[in-house]
Amino acid sequence: MKKCNILCGGVVEDIAQTAARIDKEAYTICADSGYAYAAKLGLRADAVLGDFDSYALEQVQEKNVTVFPARKDYTDSEIAVMYALEQGYTDITLIGALGGRIDHALGNVHLLRYIAQAGVQGSIVDGATQMWYETKGRCVQGKPGDILSVIPLSQNGSYTTRGLEYALTAQPMPLTGISNVFTAYEAEITAQNATFLLIHIIQ
Repeated sequence: MKKCNILCGGVVEDIAQTAARIDKEAYTICADSGYAYAAKLGLRADAVLGDFDSYALEQVQEKNVTVFPARKDYTDSEIAVMYALEQGYTDITLIGALGGRIDHALGNVHLLRYIAQAGVQGSIVDGATQMWYETKGRCVQGKPGDILSVIPLSQNGSYTTRGLEYALTAQPMPLTGISNVFTAYEAEITAQNATFLLIHIIQ
């Protein structure tokens, strides 16, 4: 896997917990004010880009900086994702993608679908939370008591779970599958004809 971190301009609620869950050796792209979190998270800013409407350009101390006009068709986070895909990264982690403005947060969640459709692994990490966009399923490492939530994005899907308190066997998901609970150190969900958000929350 060719790994890449993207620091977005949202809010990182728990710096220490987020730092513990990300790959410090991965190539790191900072989208505008996401640059402010790089040093706090122990990350090297390999590339910085954006229109710098939320962070002063003169405070950026890196050499690899690309400035975009404020009037553009894409957010800084979207541009960072496109750049990562162009560079051939196959595992992209969005950090600082939540919090702050709800429209930006939802837009960043939607970027997970865009990444997946490009055939690339993508996730959002925010403190105790990690989120993926899925169509087939995933095996998630955790511990008993952790939470695994499923947000269906399509109708008529069929879901099967393993290692969770509330079990499904080739069944439709209720409106949402919020707050299912790990009963082991590994939980798995598989799906047919489904698209969904899978959210792991460490307890």
